[in-house]
Amino acid sequence: MRGWLRSEHGLPQNSQWAIAGAAARAAGWVRPSVAEYVDGQYTGPKARLRPIYDVLAAAITSLGDDVTVSLGSVPEPSRAFPPSRASALPPGRAFPPGRTPHRAALP
Repeated sequence: MRGWLRSEHGLPQNSQWAIAGAAARAAGWVRPSVAEYVDGQYTGPKARLRPIYDVLAAAITSLGDDVTVSLGSVPEPSRAFPPSRASALPPGRAFPPGRTPHRAALP
């Protein structure tokens, strides 16, 4: 769907994700919980990696009550980050002409 929105309508990436997300929710898609997302991530050929995740998650949560294992947010179409503009720059140039990064003096 996103490819069609881009090729046929020229919509930018965030708009593609927002429309695709709304269509998915209208069709009955429900955002998975963190546990469901992790379970789905470690199926098939990646199932052998699940014990590594479980050991790491246990070690991380043992650091204290204020530490949790989280994905931050489960991917949702309408919350996509904008694409990097680095590909729009010519090779060998870090910033467009006339633009420099902001700098602050450190103590």
